[in-house]
Amino acid sequence: MDMSDTCEMRANAPCTANVTTPVEIYWPDHNRSESVGDMRFIAFERPMRPTWRKTHLEFQRAIHAAVCITSIATAVKISKGALALPTKFTHKPIPPQFRGDSGSEWEYVPEILDNWHGARPLCYSFGTQHHDEFTDFWTAAGCEVFAFDPTVSYYKLSNHPNLTFRSWGLRSAEDRSLEVHRTGDGNYGAISGELYSLSQIVSMLGHRGRSIAALKLDCEGCEFATFKELWCDPTLPPIMSINVEFHFRVDQRMVLPSDIERIRYVALYLGQHGFRSFQFATHAGTMFGYRGGPNFINPDLDAAGIKWDVCCYLHSFVNDRQLRNRTRS
Repeated sequence: MDMSDTCEMRANAPCTANVTTPVEIYWPDHNRSESVGDMRFIAFERPMRPTWRKTHLEFQRAIHAAVCITSIATAVKISKGALALPTKFTHKPIPPQFRGDSGSEWEYVPEILDNWHGARPLCYSFGTQHHDEFTDFWTAAGCEVFAFDPTVSYYKLSNHPNLTFRSWGLRSAEDRSLEVHRTGDGNYGAISGELYSLSQIVSMLGHRGRSIAALKLDCEGCEFATFKELWCDPTLPPIMSINVEFHFRVDQRMVLPSDIERIRYVALYLGQHGFRSFQFATHAGTMFGYRGGPNFINPDLDAAGIKWDVCCYLHSFVNDRQLRNRTRS
């Protein structure tokens, strides 16, 4: 059994743990058992008021929904900005000078920089093209920044001592034969660089044992496979903040049932490590996709009410648990 199979079993375990556990419901007249869906309910003679019974069932349902993380429910939460509770830490937009117009679309948490101890903060920025305000900001802040984009061969600030650029990208599938290779369009170039897993990149750069202060994922569909890898591989570096664009369109690596299945690992990873939200926005889409074809989303997501005319959902998260520990030390 490989790590992927073990990881899937671990993700499924909370969904099956309680389905055979009796849930006590008190009926007023006689003893009986009721089967509702996959849950087994045992009824007892002692009566329970109807309002108490309803509250009890709602409580059990809420517990099951909280621990059984599914892909469709996670996708709906992503589209509504309800993936995590809001943080109480201060967050600010990246200053406008790093974008050159009215301001950046990305925000950051200043306390991360204020409370960083030891080696310089390490930052990974995936999806930069030739210029990127997120990358430039964290570079100017004195961090050790690694920028990645497999569609370009250089980055404008690549001669900065704090910045290292690699024409690498993140894989969107565990099986390389299922990888989607873009051939170029009006918005993005063809994928010419190598595609790796996050684990491979961390190892190649010698960053095992370090922490990542800021991770940006703007990679047009690789984000869900990356979150699955983060949740499944405990040897990957802990992360303090994540800025990410989530994409649901079929032309952005959301085609197969296995692509849908990976969505739930976003909620699994964020929940397990204590992340809170500090930014949410939607980017409007157009009738036609990046390669000229009509825009549409996976049928399962369409049935769940995910809008087809949204390009992506921008989210930012901070690891409240880690940051609180750093501010206390």
